[in-house]
Amino acid sequence: MSGTTVVQKRNIEMLDIIRADVQMRYEAGFAWVNAASAMLMLPNLRAGWTFASSDENGHVYDISGQGRIITNHNVVPFYKLALCNYADFTPASSHYFSRVDEAGLDILNGFTILSWVWFDVLGVAYAIGGKWLSAGNQRSYLLYKGVGNNIEFYISSLGTAASTISVISASTITTSKPHFVAGRFNPSTELAVFLDNEKTISVAGIPAAIFNSTAEYDVGAYENGTVAFIDGRITLMALCATELTDAQIFSFYHWTRPLFGK
Repeated sequence: MSGTTVVQKRNIEMLDIIRADVQMRYEAGFAWVNAASAMLMLPNLRAGWTFASSDENGHVYDISGQGRIITNHNVVPFYKLALCNYADFTPASSHYFSRVDEAGLDILNGFTILSWVWFDVLGVAYAIGGKWLSAGNQRSYLLYKGVGNNIEFYISSLGTAASTISVISASTITTSKPHFVAGRFNPSTELAVFLDNEKTISVAGIPAAIFNSTAEYDVGAYENGTVAFIDGRITLMALCATELTDAQIFSFYHWTRPLFGK
């Protein structure tokens, strides 16, 4: 009888030890409660859009406290998947969100953009988010899915095509599945793109700063909301005015991935 009691006590102690790890990595409910907190803990957060909070017109609120509401164009609907809320984009309807150019989005030095995305169609180029306008050479930064289904991150140091550099993920995305994506600029050092738990870098010709463009910030399109409309969904998008560390980016991925069955 005493042996049974000892075994039971040890099992309970073991559960106590592993409970936090199990909750953090595998429980969607735990991730749901902590997703906004994880975003708010990102250093130098300039904007954070969960796509869970929107007004009567579908404009999406910024949880950073800096009031950077993004405008809903052409009635982008929202889609609930399990515990998570997405903006659900259709190219034929020219769906996208935007925010007018402002100093807080003119992030010129260390910079990170991250989001969860879901693509309904492969083999087509889709914008995810950024400030990028070819007219007048007003290019700054852009997170993008190319026709080869890689995630691509672009920056321009002068606003011109000639001064644009990019990094392309080694792996590709799959259709109708959620993916974590991020782009990071380390001035004069590295350009990196993240796809789920994979990182791809470029260290050639990295400039010291990003061009300060007058382009608006677009979500789900670029060129001021005129091209590369995404066919799919976007949620949990954040902009940080610093180069987040690998640990910070991968921690955000691990904290939020149970929401998406990853």
